[in-house]
Amino acid sequence: MRFPAVFTPTTSSEVPPASETEKARFTEIDVERINVRDPDGTVRMIISHQLPDAVVNGKTYKRSHSLPMAGLLFFNNEGFECGGLWYGGRTENGQPVAGSGLTWDRYNQQDIVSIGYYEVNGRRGYGVTVFDRPEYPLSDFAARVDAALQMPDGPEKQQVLNALARESGTERLFMGRTEDGDAVVQINDSKGRPRIRMRVDKDDIPRLEFLDEHGAVVYSLPPERES
Repeated sequence: MRFPAVFTPTTSSEVPPASETEKARFTEIDVERINVRDPDGTVRMIISHQLPDAVVNGKTYKRSHSLPMAGLLFFNNEGFECGGLWYGGRTENGQPVAGSGLTWDRYNQQDIVSIGYYEVNGRRGYGVTVFDRPEYPLSDFAARVDAALQMPDGPEKQQVLNALARESGTERLFMGRTEDGDAVVQINDSKGRPRIRMRVDKDDIPRLEFLDEHGAVVYSLPPERES
């Protein structure tokens, strides 16, 4: 059974059931998008063949994915996006281009925990990442980005955009596999600087490192050999 491109299930108040116990049942449906809503109309989940653009404070923002992604988007009780599950992949020039992710957003902010995988140009990585996000709403940050984008092109505009990128969040923890083939657990400080790094490299050599705020290794196991 095929439905239109967007299929929104109706509530009992819109279409009275045939009886108190009877419910619509389908063995199989073909659909491009499903919107799941609260009785008051608030969207709580979207299932789609291609993730829709993000909406912040009534304004639409393009997602940064390099290829179309199918998946799920979750929304909180107020209709704000709060996480999702997505996947896409295809072959380009004989090589795989793919990505997937599962994210949890902080309330009215961006993701704070994500599980992700990417593969492009012969490089691939995957793992779990934890972020710190600002204390103010995402809508305030988006308004400041919009204002910066309206500035004349030049060094000042780029400085403002770079500062906003740093302010948008800080990666605090990564656990996964790097492009180099290392299995890594890295813990960063509040400014996103690596301070503890534990890894087993692609040659199966283990190492534990403690770093200062400048990125220099101050202690390691096994210790560095003196030349």
